[in-house]
Formats: sequence, structure tokens, C-alpha cells
Amino acid sequence: MIEKRQFHRIGMTETCALSHQDKLYEGQLDNISLNGAVASFPDNVDLPTGAICLLTINLKDDSSVLTLNVEIIHSNTAMVGMRFVPLDEDGQHRLVNLVEKFTTEPAKLASELEKLKWHIANYLRAS
Repeated sequence: MIEKRQFHRIGMTETCALSHQDKLYEGQLDNISLNGAVASFPDNVDLPTGAICLLTINLKDDSSVLTLNVEIIHSNTAMVGMRFVPLDEDGQHRLVNLVEKFTTEPAKLASELEKLKWHIANYLRAS
């Protein structure tokens, strides 16, 4: 099988919450990348693919909260795969800081950040 991921995953054990319309699911972030995340939940999760949700990550180390908009890519009863939808500058900065803090592959992360900068620069030139 061909690997489709563009960004390496970083294991996490932070608590999180995923909200969609009037439902709130509380669980644990299993891994995160610059592009998305996977979380597991003790209760059944009923989210359609393509749903836009709010992911709240509770950061143990500094007692802060990171809130990001996500699109559901895959969902079963206990796990959800999601991709980050466009983030504002502060959200981007906080996500990069989080990933930098937990990565075990800083050289790979640096390469991914350079790739992102290149794509953003080309997008802005085309606009």
C-alpha cells in the first residue's frame, strides 16, 4: 500500500473534546500532525464524514487549551480521524509549537514546515 500521509504523526495522550452541533464527545488525542489528528472516545461517536467540528485539546504541561476547527475524515464508534481546516495565524503558531514540543523527529518536522511554507507561498502568488 502506498503511504498517503504528507506529515508524520506524533503520539499524544492529552485529553480532548470534539463538539458538533449540540453534541460533545470527550476523549483522548492519540496522535497529531501538522495536517490533522486522531482521537479515541470511550462513548460511541456518531459523526458523518465531512462534518466540521471544534476540537479542544487540553494541554497538561502548561494548563492551556488549544481549539482548532477540524473536518471529519473517518469516524467509527470509538475513533475519529480529522484534518485541520484553515487556521488563523495564532492557531497555526500554536499547532506548530505543540507539534515541535512532542516530536521525536525534529529533522522531519523541519522538512515538513519548509514544504508547508513553499506551498503557502505558491498559493499566495497564484491568488
